[in-house]
Amino acid sequence: MRLATLTAALACAANGAYMGVNPVSRVVELLKGLSKKAEEEHDTEEGLYNKFVCWGKTTVEVKTASNEVAKTRTDALKTYIADIERAASSLQQSA
Repeated sequence: MRLATLTAALACAANGAYMGVNPVSRVVELLKGLSKKAEEEHDTEEGLYNKFVCWGKTTVEVKTASNEVAKTRTDALKTYIADIERAASSLQQSA
């Protein structure tokens, strides 16, 4: 039984060597596959990063504009309140 297993293993090894598949070429093929996969993942990650940067810039621009509008409104309301307080004060003084 051992002899048959050993013979089969040697035959497979010889067949693989004959077909051009050896450990070095196999490692080279694995590294080529890994390199291709890394490049694909890089492209995917780069696309996601660019989308994130675009979202961030848009969000900052929108929030900045919104804050400016709110500041203008706040200033207008403060002026309005001050006018009402002056009017109330002058009404109290005349009464």
